[in-house]
Amino acid sequence: MKPYTPVDAYAVMPTAGVVISGGNGGDNTITKGVRFLWVYNSTKPEASPSGFIGRGWFEETEGSPIWYCITFCSMTLEGILAGFGRDRVSLNDVFQNWQNYVDAQGSQGKDVVQLFQANFGFDSGCWTNLT
Repeated sequence: MKPYTPVDAYAVMPTAGVVISGGNGGDNTITKGVRFLWVYNSTKPEASPSGFIGRGWFEETEGSPIWYCITFCSMTLEGILAGFGRDRVSLNDVFQNWQNYVDAQGSQGKDVVQLFQANFGFDSGCWTNLT
């Protein structure tokens, strides 16, 4: 008999149409069945890499969640990150806004989530979206 090992499990129903994020400045967000890991240490921002999978926020990459919020929602990267020092504990608002863009682009046949994943070096042969 193998020993019991506890695991963390995250799930979202693909038809639920919701975006999930949360945590204390380092967690994950799921949209279109894809988990986006992000990290930010508001008490020591210079101590470790921050952003999506610790590789930056991609605020200048067209189609990224942060780019969308800067371009269309009157938000700034500095404002988003400063919020972690006050009352922000998630990126829910960022991903909820981005979901509008994902949906609009999807209706035109463009998979924004897949394009954003490509920024991390994941090609379509390495992963499958749940939707």
